[in-house]
Amino acid sequence: MTNAIEALEEFGTCLESTWPYDIASVNKIPNLHAFKQGLKHKIHQALHVKIDLNEMKSCLAQGFPFAFGLRLYVSFDQAAKTGIVPMPNSEEQSRAEHGRHALLAVGYSDQSKAFIVRNSWGENWGDKGYCYIPYDYITNPKLCFDPWVIRQFDNDDMGNDHWHFLDTFDFLFKAEPDTNHDHIEVKEMQEHDAHACDGNTSTFGGSSDD
Repeated sequence: MTNAIEALEEFGTCLESTWPYDIASVNKIPNLHAFKQGLKHKIHQALHVKIDLNEMKSCLAQGFPFAFGLRLYVSFDQAAKTGIVPMPNSEEQSRAEHGRHALLAVGYSDQSKAFIVRNSWGENWGDKGYCYIPYDYITNPKLCFDPWVIRQFDNDDMGNDHWHFLDTFDFLFKAEPDTNHDHIEVKEMQEHDAHACDGNTSTFGGSSDD
């Protein structure tokens, strides 16, 4: 994860339409146009997030999703249909493929005691590409590693808006995937939230040299 952050700081990233993801080309060097386009989309504020429930929730509440690595076990495959990721037990075997996997936390639910997480395996996986992972899973430093938050791009400020989540549903106990996200709405950042995101807060993060 750290190497990816450093590459985004130095080279940026091009649009997916310029260099689409293709597993067969994963070790190919992109063309010159992709490199030039990437320089326009570099990151400038990448902070390491502590593996701590309050710090992770604070990061999300301020409008900043964070990427993290997670050790996956066989039971993770249950989430493919429901989006619900169970807490692995101590005797469970690691997943044969993608035993260590990068994910993106985009929200949280105290009602469910779970983070709302976006996977990268397409919209047909989980709950339209998302899953719900218990707090205890992601806040365990033996299972979760190297979380980072990207606060600013060359052409985008990720702190302008944040998700306001009406936390009345327990995702971990639902029987079927929830395809209705009407209970999630976007609201403009309030003044006190803006002050919390102006770089003067110590509620989460640290130096990118960590």
